[in-house]
Amino acid sequence: AVIEFIYGFIDLSTIISYISIGVTVMSIGLLIVYFVLLIFKGSWFGEFKDYFDPNFKLSSHFYNYMIIQRVLTGCLIVALYQHSFFLVGPIAILIIESIFILIKKPYKKNKHNYRQLVNNLIACSILGIYVFYGLDSESSTSEVGLYLPFAILGLLTICFVMNAVFVIKTFIKKVKKTVK
Repeated sequence: AVIEFIYGFIDLSTIISYISIGVTVMSIGLLIVYFVLLIFKGSWFGEFKDYFDPNFKLSSHFYNYMIIQRVLTGCLIVALYQHSFFLVGPIAILIIESIFILIKKPYKKNKHNYRQLVNNLIACSILGIYVFYGLDSESSTSEVGLYLPFAILGLLTICFVMNAVFVIKTFIKKVKKTVK
């Protein structure tokens, strides 16, 4: 949303600019509504919230934290993209979140905690690759630099497949439970 907003103001002479600004406002508005509904009407999201450990005090609001983390990470990436170490902040946020998940285990089942940790590890790895590119202007033409885009594609594929399998297995279990 932040990128849409910035690009929307670059050239206000085109309709695309106004569409970008509109998409940004709509996205942020929907995100705020979702955030508030998670707090005040959590029962509407009971199935999703059931994944969190009820003994963990923040469990009912853990996804709100995730929304804040993702918006903050996106804003940091956009705001600091011209600096060499612009991704250190988002990487630090993901590392802090991972440590938190390792220690507090906010999900009921460990597989959910591990899945989130693997997602964070993949995200940190990809951001680290971009830091590598930002440090050396010739890194994209070096031997290592030529293969890093394939590493990014591989990591994204692993992430997609892992999460798709997880969602499909969960869906199949729910269907089997409903049929019984």
